Amino acid sequence: MFNSKHATSVVNWWGDEQTADEQTKQLIENGQTSEQGGEITANAGGAEKQTFSQDDVNRIVIARAEHELQTVLREAGLASVDELKGLVQAKRQADEAQKSEMQKLQERAAQLEKQLADAAEKQKALMED
Repeated sequence: MFNSKHATSVVNWWGDEQTADEQTKQLIENGQTSEQGGEITANAGGAEKQTFSQDDVNRIVIARAEHELQTVLREAGLASVDELKGLVQAKRQADEAQKSEMQKLQERAAQLEKQLADAAEKQKALMED
């Protein structure tokens, strides 16, 4: 999984070093983006155009996805995807254990119903004699 703490820095059109996430934010806030001929270009206020390579675009998209994932996890009160996976696994195990307990109870109920039916049949046979 991509970790934004170790994000590859890129150099923007002014020569400043930025992470791909910072560059994406800047493009959204300051400029307009469009796709032309398989390349992404940014027009910051009409001053100058920058062309991004596919690797640049990939880094930007990955950084944005990682940012959104961390936001969702934080809003849910979770620290990581691993913590989420652990919670899901624990819930599934609890559900399975509960289902198993329910099956045991159903089998016991069926067993008691059979004993009750047998006892009723014996009582009926005794009354007929």
